[in-house]
This record gives sequence, structure tokens and C-alpha cells, in this order.
Amino acid sequence: MPKLIPQLLIFSAASAFLLAACSGSDSNGGTAPKDCNYANTYDAIQATVFEANGCTASACHGETLSGGLDLRADASFDALVRQPSTIDPSTERVFPGDQGRSLLYGKLAAATEGTDLGDLGQSMPINLDPLSADQLEAMRLWIRAGAPADSIVGGTLELLGCDGTFDPDPNKINPLPPPAADEGLQFYAGGWAIDAEAEDEVCFASYYDFTDQVPPEYQVDCDEYGEGRKCFAFRRNELAQDGQSHHSIITIYTPDSDPNGGNWGPWACLGGDKAGESCDPMVANGCGPRSQCTTPAVTAVACVGYPHAPPDFGLGPGGGSTGSQVGLSGAQESTFIDDPPVGVYSVLPLKGFVSWNSHGFNLTKKATSIEQWVNLTFAPESERSWLRHQIFEAGEIFAMSPVAPFAKREVCMTWTLPRYSQLL
Repeated sequence: MPKLIPQLLIFSAASAFLLAACSGSDSNGGTAPKDCNYANTYDAIQATVFEANGCTASACHGETLSGGLDLRADASFDALVRQPSTIDPSTERVFPGDQGRSLLYGKLAAATEGTDLGDLGQSMPINLDPLSADQLEAMRLWIRAGAPADSIVGGTLELLGCDGTFDPDPNKINPLPPPAADEGLQFYAGGWAIDAEAEDEVCFASYYDFTDQVPPEYQVDCDEYGEGRKCFAFRRNELAQDGQSHHSIITIYTPDSDPNGGNWGPWACLGGDKAGESCDPMVANGCGPRSQCTTPAVTAVACVGYPHAPPDFGLGPGGGSTGSQVGLSGAQESTFIDDPPVGVYSVLPLKGFVSWNSHGFNLTKKATSIEQWVNLTFAPESERSWLRHQIFEAGEIFAMSPVAPFAKREVCMTWTLPRYSQLL
């Protein structure tokens, strides 16, 4: 789990006074919920954690806005989720999907569990009893579920003191904002539908053309993908997906191809208000917000035998690469950040196809969808020293089959790195 990066924090006498005043008398006091008619988990956190522990007192995160943070009911969500902290702007107050990257959770856990914050300030709440283990766990579950604003995360209301059990809503992550246009770009999958109490592994394709979007200083020649082709250089890679996923494997199909010809299609909007409507994959954003023009999202394990794209679009029959894909991203949790050492960079074609292989479970009683976002940050020439090559060698992934009941089998394989390779 990634750790918060300590930064030097200097407290003035005035700010120390304000922090000490966070136990002011105008808080609601107590820790028991006023009632359990909460529409969602965040409303319960607001009442039983922030308000009941004095965090909204005027001298704390109320009118005074200690640390620039407003925890009053009408402002707290927007002030926390995906907002940079004043201690370290590279650290978000609440990072959806990962409590280990969330400063708020770190401060609460420091008080409850005695963990060391280093130079990241004081634990919370200040001058009051720490959160109970159950309250802290509710906060963790809410963040892991994607820090949603308007849904009930499984098990959280019970942990916050409500009697009985409550049917959870499907996990939907707070959407990943795109980078600034001059800093990077975003891939978006659209949302494929998954029924209540169901499981599926689907495959589908989307098309992209960033030729006019990527500034010239980040464009590079890449004849390895075809003579005369252009790529863009990038470094940081961030994935966010709804917390219903077993795995996401996202690759770029590199052969140059006409999306409106050959084996591609049909194309239709996936998710959003235009879901199911036909679309032209070469028209950017033609499906509107929270939607993407894609080929059909149908069951296809590892995209093997996917019928709406060329035969080499998915993995080979044994699980190995066909040589037509290069890795973009993937994870078995809600978030993944790949931030390589300085000087290491990757390249991808300026235009091409994305292969989205998504395996999801929906354990709730409500139908939902699974969405995915990938942000890439451009690599300037000064940070392009070593070109990175992805390794995804799965040619023997199914070699252990079959395995008899109550038995085990271990198989091994050897893969030799090219000479002079350096592993990250």
C-alpha cells in the first residue's frame, strides 16, 4: 500500500490555537447517531464522525476553516474528495479507492491506531477521543468503495452505530478528472452493464485519435508500430475503476486499421443518455458525457475469440500475446498508479484501438455498470532517457489445467530478458 509522503509542516502559534480549539462547545457532542435514516454512507459519516466529534466547530473546520478545510454539511464532500491537501498538494485529502493515499484517513488512523504521521501534522480529532475501530473501518470501506456521495456502502451504517442491516448499493467510484490539456490525456471506457447478483467477464473496443490533442513537443517517431507512425511520450499512468471489478486488463491494439471497415463493429454508445445508439468511432465525444463509442461488450475471457474485432485483438488461445497489443493499464483493485523513476518513459501510437477486458462481480441486489478511466501524463524531452517496454508474459497461464479435485499442481516457465535489460 502506498504511503503518504512526509513534508515539513510549520505551525504558527495562531494556527496551534485554532487546532486546539477544535473541541469547541458548538459541536453536536457525543458519538451516537441521531437517527439512522441516512440516505447514504456519507451523510452518516457527516453526522456520526465529523459533527459528533467536534470537527465542524466554528474554531475548527467550521467558520474558521482550519487548514483551509470546511467540514460543515454543505461543503465537506467537495472539500475532501479529490482535493489536494495544504500540507502536501500532491496528497489528496480523500483519494477515492485507496485509504493509504488519503490524508484524512491517515490522520484519523493515527489517533485510533497510534500510527506515526511524521511531519504530516496532528492526528484527528484533536483534544477529543479518537474514532472507534468501527468508525475508522467505516471510513476505510467508504474510501475503498470509491468515496461515493450518494450510495450506501456495504457494512458502513452498521459500523457507525445503526441497528439492523442495510442493503448496500453497488460501488461507484468518484470519477477520475482528466489532466489539463497541456499536461496529459484521458482514456474512458464507458460503462458496461452488470445485473444484480451477477458476474461476467467482457471484452470490447474503443477507438481514439489524439493527433490534434497532443502538443507537438510530446510527439515522437515510432516506426516499431509501422513505418512513418507517430506516438506520444508519457510517464505517469493512473487507472480508476468502479470497485466491483475482479480485474481490468487494458491494452492498445497497435496495427493500423480502419475502425469502420474490416472486422470492426458494430459501434454503439456504451453508457450515458445515448446508450445503445449507433455511433461513429472516429467522432470524438459523439456519445456525450459518461459514454463511449465502442464495439459490443460481450462475454469473452481475456478477449479470446472476441467476434467484433480482428482475430489477433485478444490474447492467443493459450493466454499468450498475439504480438498485436501493448499494455496500457490494468489492476485488481479500484485504483492503480504507475509513476516510474525520473527519465523512464513510454510511448503509444497517436491513434489506435483500446482493448478493454473487464471482469466484474455485482454482489448487490441492484443492477449497475462498471466504468474505467486512465490518465496519462506527458513526458517532456528532458525526462525521456530510457524507453520502457512492458512485460506481460502469460503464455503458460493455463498450463496447470486440469487439476483433480482435492489436488494441487505446480508448473513453471522460464522467460529470458533481452540482453542489457534493466528491470523496474
